[in-house]
Amino acid sequence: MIAQLSGSATFSRRSLFATGICLLSVSITTVTVLSVRAGQVAVGADFTFFILPFALLGIGLGGYFAYLAERHHIRSLALPAVAYSIVVPMQFFIASGKFILQENLLLTLFFSAGLVAYCIGGYILSYALKMAPGWVSFLYGVDLVGASLGVLSVIVLQNTIGYEYSLVVVFTIATLPALLFAL
Repeated sequence: MIAQLSGSATFSRRSLFATGICLLSVSITTVTVLSVRAGQVAVGADFTFFILPFALLGIGLGGYFAYLAERHHIRSLALPAVAYSIVVPMQFFIASGKFILQENLLLTLFFSAGLVAYCIGGYILSYALKMAPGWVSFLYGVDLVGASLGVLSVIVLQNTIGYEYSLVVVFTIATLPALLFAL
């Protein structure tokens, strides 16, 4: 895909790529907001303040991993996007195990699953910017628009269809970048 995003890339291929970045950003921000709610139920309100720092740490680590991956000449974001779509629901499934898991194990698994999801998301975003050096500013703008839309949409989703159905929508959105990057 790196060669496909150079100057000879078609408008439609670039549009699909930018849409994938936007949807990934929507997913990351909606997952962060919904994680706060899941965290309040699963691990208590005292620990929900750790969700945003873990999200930022994960995204930053993902950027570092993207730097390391450059040496291995990875050519596609489809596989990391598939991994992201698989890992995102795990944090919420772990949160639903509140009555089964011991508190320390629940805390460890809940924050670890979130950190892994954010690492993969940060990796995809960082590597995407490296793949298209000629239009980094455009992709960065798309990323910020997606993040804004994610925060706004999670409020609308929760108020109209509720928390549980919002999760289904967010999990669906998390799978779309993998499809777009595979095209």
